[in-house]
Amino acid sequence: VEAWVKYNAVSNAKGSIFADVDGYLSIRFGDADTFLKLFCYDSGSKIAAGSTPTVGVWYHVLGTYKNGDNARLFVDGVQQAASAEVLGDLGGVSSAQRIGKYSSNFTPFIIGEARIYNRALSLLEVQRNYQATKWRYL
Repeated sequence: VEAWVKYNAVSNAKGSIFADVDGYLSIRFGDADTFLKLFCYDSGSKIAAGSTPTVGVWYHVLGTYKNGDNARLFVDGVQQAASAEVLGDLGGVSSAQRIGKYSSNFTPFIIGEARIYNRALSLLEVQRNYQATKWRYL
């Protein structure tokens, strides 16, 4: 899952860049202790990149997960966090997908170029995507 995001205002209101309705997998902002989290709920795991976003600044965010591998979280083409253990099978995400909404709340940020992939991207692909699109946002 990949997107460019820009905060309108820093708040503790949760907002998802991406989330499936069943809650198996999400990338979201808005918890008081972190900037960004990748949740893999079925395995009970989460990873977080902890920094405070700057209002009005675009960030390239990308989360990768492959069953039987570590989840990884990237900001601006740089890996910020990874799961310490190999995560289990998410059981297949077959529910509807949401972009820009967490539960009944809409996000406190703008989303640009959201993409959902059917596989985990490599580090080279993450960096290539960031480099290829940053001119639109920076």
